[in-house]
Amino acid sequence: MKENYLDKIDNALLSKQQNEVQMINLGLAVVVMLFGYLLAFGPAQDYFDAKQSALDSVEKKLDEVNRYLMSNNDTTIAQYQNTLKQEDDNLKYVQAQNEYFDNNKVWDLLSLNPSMCKDVIYNCIQIIVNLSNLLYPFMPNTCKKIKQSLDLKDGIWSFTEKKEGIIRECDILFTKIDKKRASEEVARLKENKI
Repeated sequence: MKENYLDKIDNALLSKQQNEVQMINLGLAVVVMLFGYLLAFGPAQDYFDAKQSALDSVEKKLDEVNRYLMSNNDTTIAQYQNTLKQEDDNLKYVQAQNEYFDNNKVWDLLSLNPSMCKDVIYNCIQIIVNLSNLLYPFMPNTCKKIKQSLDLKDGIWSFTEKKEGIIRECDILFTKIDKKRASEEVARLKENKI
């Protein structure tokens, strides 16, 4: 039965002129390429769409905040601006502390100078403890994970020292953004003027 269909297809193709057969082959090649494209780029497009949706959501929220700020009096706007400046300062502080950790190369100090390694790790823990207090109003879920990992109590708005204790395993706080992938997406967006 199957052979009859194949024979009919072969006979139909043989009865066509060469250019008609080439057009049929081209059509089949396009269909195969389309399926290949959908299988290869569909998941990537889904990933990008999800990220674009999240970005759109953030932009919408920022617009809402901006409208809210504009609808309030100057004193309230000044307070929000001060809060945003403080958060910006906090993030600059985070960057400086990341540099401190990277520049001290704890992984090398462990074997070269254990005493200094201990001091650097102690300093980093104190930084993390206090940043979890400072950043809590802006990133409560992330700071909760840190506090659980370090067995910290509710934060206070002054220096907190963690002298001892067990450090529990912590869930990943943020997923790392692949710089190459991000650059490609930015370039693609600029190219499409989205």
